[in-house]
Amino acid sequence: MKKAIILAAGVGSRLKPLTDELPKCLLPANGKTLLDFSLQNLIDKSIHEVIFVTGHKTELLEKHLDANYRSSLNYQIVYNDKYATSNNIYSVWLARNKLGDDMMLLNSDIIYHSDILKKLLQNIDHDNRSLIVVDDHKKLVDEDMKVISDNGLLRGVKKSYKNDVGEGEYIGILYLRKEHWSLLLRKIEEMLSKGMDGVYYEDALHEICHDIDVHLLSTDGKEWTEVDGHDDLERARAIAKNI
Repeated sequence: MKKAIILAAGVGSRLKPLTDELPKCLLPANGKTLLDFSLQNLIDKSIHEVIFVTGHKTELLEKHLDANYRSSLNYQIVYNDKYATSNNIYSVWLARNKLGDDMMLLNSDIIYHSDILKKLLQNIDHDNRSLIVVDDHKKLVDEDMKVISDNGLLRGVKKSYKNDVGEGEYIGILYLRKEHWSLLLRKIEEMLSKGMDGVYYEDALHEICHDIDVHLLSTDGKEWTEVDGHDDLERARAIAKNI
């Protein structure tokens, strides 16, 4: 597996005014941007083909990639012109013509220990299974994208699960085999045809997870965070000093 897709279209409204002039993934953390940590993890693991779905302040993200990754990444930009009114399900749909292989999907607003990616790639090499990375060490809160499972297989992923029902939080790193991407895109197409462009791609994954085998992969307690608000950004900056 040598390809990844990174979703980077969102406005980052909870981080205003910082995101008035920057896409969220370019916010600074310990001398780098949030995105730089993720891209360096990918490059270190010989993943050099990356598709970015962009939206808010796309010109600044493209400029950053051009200045820093022209020689180390083969990257493509897919622009989401509805980034202000749609959710990430629509971003995934826009990239559908790029998703014909076994691929990893990452949210752009996460920072994570490199061991998490190392473990994912080791498991792919072992038996070529689809994988969803889950933090099963933290205490869940209402905002978390919670997962449930059966014998290690994903059987639900929703924010609306009660905190005492969820078995962990999906951290925004997903690896799907080619045939599973096909089924997910088919479900996304069905949902978009019903006008459901304001939901998450995880909602589509939830609808099909009983029909496919996606294995849960634990973070093993390694540090990571998703950056939604200012407190998250401070946590990301603290994590950046240790990874």
